[in-house]
Order: sequence, then C-alpha cells, then structure tokens
Amino acid sequence: MEAPFRYHEFDPAPPLARHVTSYWAFRAQGEAPLPHRIWPDGCISLVWVLPPAARPYALVTGAHLRAHDVMVEPGTAYWGARFWPDAGGAMCGVAAPELRDVTVPAPLALRAGLDHLAAAGPDTPEERAAAALDAMLLPLARAARPLDDAVRRAVLAIVAARGDAPIPAVAAGIGLGERQLQRRFREAVGLTPKQFARIRRVREAAAGVLAESARGWAAVAADLGYADQSHLIHEFSQLTGLTPVAFEDRLRRIEHGRVAP
Repeated sequence: MEAPFRYHEFDPAPPLARHVTSYWAFRAQGEAPLPHRIWPDGCISLVWVLPPAARPYALVTGAHLRAHDVMVEPGTAYWGARFWPDAGGAMCGVAAPELRDVTVPAPLALRAGLDHLAAAGPDTPEERAAAALDAMLLPLARAARPLDDAVRRAVLAIVAARGDAPIPAVAAGIGLGERQLQRRFREAVGLTPKQFARIRRVREAAAGVLAESARGWAAVAADLGYADQSHLIHEFSQLTGLTPVAFEDRLRRIEHGRVAP
C-alpha cells in the first residue's frame, strides 16, 4: 500500500552550508487534502508552496515548542530550506524570537525566484531544484548579518551531545557565562539553550524510531540520558503531541528518502 506522503532531503551548495542545514521536498500522494503533523526541530525554515492551479507563495515558519498540524493539498509541491538554528533569523531578516511558534508570509526578498522554482515542476530532479534554491538563497546569505560564533559553537555542542548537554557545561566550554549564553542564544535562535536541547533529544529519539536498527524505547531512553522510559515518553508526547506508538504509525504514513540527523 502506497504511503500517503513522500519526504526527502538534499544538500545546498557548499557556500550555503553555514546557513542552510538541508533542503527538503514534501508531497501528498492522493486525491484529497490530508492532515499532517509537523513536530519541532529547533530551526527556522523557509517553505515554498507550489499549488497546481494557483500562484506559488512562500512562508517562514519559526522554531516551535510544540507540534502543529497542517492540511496538505494533493498535487501541491512543498519545497523547503531548513536553516541552522542560529542562522534562520539572519537569513530571513527577522529577529528570531519574533518567529517563535508562528508561521508568517515570507518577506518579499524571500519570494524572489518563486516562478522559476514553479517552472521546475513538482517532480523535478533534486539537482535542478537545488540549483533553483541555491540561486534564491546565495544572495541572501551574502547579505545576511554576521552570525554569532559563540552561539554556533553552543548549537554544535548541544547537537553533538544529542541534546543531553548540561547548559552550564556548554557555556563554560565556549567561554561564556550561563546568563550571557542564555541571552545571546535566545536572540539568535528564538529558543533558550535548554529548550533547544530538549527538542534535540526528542529528535534523536525520533531518528532512532525511523532507523531500521531502532531498538526498544527503554534502550533509546537510556542511550539519550533520560531517567527512564516514562520520562522519554512524557517528553516525546509533550513535544510531538503523540504517544510513541502513534508516532510510529505516523511515520509509516510517510515514504522517506534521505533524512538528515
């Protein structure tokens, strides 16, 4: 039985690697609108929506602390750029805290090239789609305000620890006081370091479920530093709005290509 959704990720051009973690493509495979739940990833994303019989449009979705539901229209192509947590605000020209938990129309500069992307078509090879996305985003990256290197180091430390990182230790490791890190991190990411770490840890658990080698939830909980399986399930349900069993069922509804960690 064909999965109702298709999703895969692909890489931006090397000059964009400091700002963009990945591009992605998403489509519904069917004849009627379908609900889809988007769970937090700690990032700001730019989404281009290409309906089959209407003008394309672009959205900016901020870092969310809770999952949110959207209706996916059949025949509509959804292309996206997921920014590094500390780069999304700079790329979009918006203060990251203003984007938290909201989705808004993209600024005019981020809509440039939409017609070119639409002309590529929903089933275009990812190389052609990547070229169109690169052409739109490279000028923005060159013009973006400088990133905070200390915040980037904190982001990388939290990601490397798979979210199981004591924030005082992260701050000390990059030479900042905890309060200073909290302020600068929130300005750049729109989340506190603790909120971002919590999201990353749940994301790691989700990646374990997606992987073919996924183990039981108790083993995943122990591996990621949760007190016990119940703690993991509570955190997972808080952020995704789903029990682990329901989450696994949702995953089976999506045909996944490559997915970045």
